[in-house]
Amino acid sequence: MSKSDTLSTSRVDPATASTIDSNEVTLSEPRKDANDVIDPPKRNVLRSITIVAACTGTMILNVSASTSVSMAIPNIASELHFPSDKVAWIVSAFSLSSGCLLLLFGRLADLYGRKLVWLFGAAWIVATSIACSFTRTDTQLIILRAMHGMGVAAMVPAAVGILAHSFPPGRARSTAFATFSAGAPLGGAIGMVFGGVMAQYASWKGVFYFIAGMAAVIGVAGLFGMDPDPKRTASSSKDHSVDWPGAFLVTAGLVLLTFALSEASETGWGKPLIISFLVIGILLLILFLLWEHYVVTHFSSPPLVSLDIWTRDHGRFGAMQAVAFLEWACFTTLTFWAILYYQNYVRLDPIHTMIRFLPMPVTGVLINVVVALTVGAVNGAYLLALGTAATSTAALLFALINPDAQYWAYGFPAAILCVFGADFVFACGSLFIAKIAHPKEQSVAGALFQTVQMLGTSFGLAITTIAQAGGMKSESEALDLDISNDATALEVPPPVLLKGYRLAQWASFAFGVCGLIVVVLFLHGIGIVGSKKGKGVVAPEEAQPSRQEPIDEKVEESKEKPELSTA
Repeated sequence: MSKSDTLSTSRVDPATASTIDSNEVTLSEPRKDANDVIDPPKRNVLRSITIVAACTGTMILNVSASTSVSMAIPNIASELHFPSDKVAWIVSAFSLSSGCLLLLFGRLADLYGRKLVWLFGAAWIVATSIACSFTRTDTQLIILRAMHGMGVAAMVPAAVGILAHSFPPGRARSTAFATFSAGAPLGGAIGMVFGGVMAQYASWKGVFYFIAGMAAVIGVAGLFGMDPDPKRTASSSKDHSVDWPGAFLVTAGLVLLTFALSEASETGWGKPLIISFLVIGILLLILFLLWEHYVVTHFSSPPLVSLDIWTRDHGRFGAMQAVAFLEWACFTTLTFWAILYYQNYVRLDPIHTMIRFLPMPVTGVLINVVVALTVGAVNGAYLLALGTAATSTAALLFALINPDAQYWAYGFPAAILCVFGADFVFACGSLFIAKIAHPKEQSVAGALFQTVQMLGTSFGLAITTIAQAGGMKSESEALDLDISNDATALEVPPPVLLKGYRLAQWASFAFGVCGLIVVVLFLHGIGIVGSKKGKGVVAPEEAQPSRQEPIDEKVEESKEKPELSTA
């Protein structure tokens, strides 16, 4: 179809909509059918505030469930007799399951009800948090922490879909998503404070009671405050099928890939098992993409993720995912290596290290206030460019840091600047994705955005670890030192440590600069993501159909396709 062709929205049938290039068509009215409830029910201000608070609480819970447990790791490892090579799995098991199951739960939320899946996630977190407090062995806790992460995987994409459905494009949606984004720095601060207090003055079990109580309060607020899910109809049964083979391929692929990257960042690439998992994980993800294409072309049932979503708005959706990947590879690694710099090189205790990062949550909250005020009037590309440039500058400061200088010269400005990118990219990216995603795929689109961030974190840690190891090796050779691979950070000479940390930060800086380049080259035309009107096209699948007027024989061909599966 050429751009000169004229389409009447009254003659576009859903069966043939998938064959039309979304970059070639601009349609003014979104589709309304049994599956897509465009207009949210009317509600009072208090209920709207409750919805935003519950969804923001989801993000707070997501981050604090990780940071609070991290503060209690020494106590947990001591009481449960954790081997040194398993301690990291107290946090990694949670992150692995919560990240790799996002797409599956995002799809389930879009199909069976976002509020239903969200409430399931909240109840699941309450149950598994309490169960974690009763564990007696290291293996039990690791398994339960993996189950713990499933609850977050259910809640986060459902919350994104709930916000997108509850607030139409405009100032209210911008404020809602900015508040939602502010939950991340708030969760980090709350997790560090309460986790540290519980671990020091009560017990590590109190950390899990705290998480369970938080999930219960948030769940009750959502139960009574969120709008009910739309009722399913008999005519929508075909659209409510689950692509289980695709779900298996993408989940297994993400688990193996993330596990390989995480292990490589801790133990190096020398183990054959890590290489095997990496290769198998990549192959499974390639098979997932091929399978999704096969589902679209041979079945009438929808795929887990529509591959055309990557090319929406002239490829800007894919570019936004690339920016998120690179930004999280920069942000998470620069903070990771900065923490190790303070603890292992400067030799600060955890409390004094935490104090040096206190500007981060404060700045993060303020940034999201700025987002709420400006995202409806400022081109999103400017905010993204400012954010990626600021985070890159923070990494550069740590790469050039002078250990003899005061904290205010390098550490303080870096702590302020590093959160600009994460908060601007998350807030603007979430609004942009909610703007161009179809109403029936809001949760899975949000889950895809979160999954890319998780992969960026794992990939960034693996690459910066290689840089750090290379820096330490070159410096030890220059000083004619023979350092064992099993040496702890306290046994490594300070100049060798500093060289490794600096090279790791240079790698983080490279990720940030690459993200800035993607913004400048591919997202300069993104427009105002927080406004009702934007430059992004409306996908043809959202066209107002006329079910009485079939277009041609393509309709009949599509009806003959078998369904993949029906839940």
